[in-house]
Amino acid sequence: MAKEEKKHREVLENLFRKMFPGKEINPPKNLDSIPEFPEIKIFHELGATKDIRVLLEQAMKAEKSAKEYYENIARKVDDDYVKKVMLYMAKIEEGHYLILKQEYDDMVDFESMMTDMDYVEFEGRF
Repeated sequence: MAKEEKKHREVLENLFRKMFPGKEINPPKNLDSIPEFPEIKIFHELGATKDIRVLLEQAMKAEKSAKEYYENIARKVDDDYVKKVMLYMAKIEEGHYLILKQEYDDMVDFESMMTDMDYVEFEGRF
């Protein structure tokens, strides 16, 4: 997903250059100041947590938020090209969410299996 995030940046920078030729791209230095993505602040607050469940939950929340953000922009713009790019970005974010959700569900299923008494009894037969 990290490679895809780099590609997202390139897509958005190219869109910016197309819409604002000659203008310099100047992203905010403090990402906490972006009200559309409150999940960014949550990641900072997580600190050095090693709880994979919490990390996956927050990552899923962030991907879902990004998807909704791009969809919202697509609904508001009249330019067909911009609308297509935003819907493309939303679809990619949804894909990220689904990947994380599958990992999360697999983890929960595994934890459930490990605490299931039938499994423990079965394990003891070997």
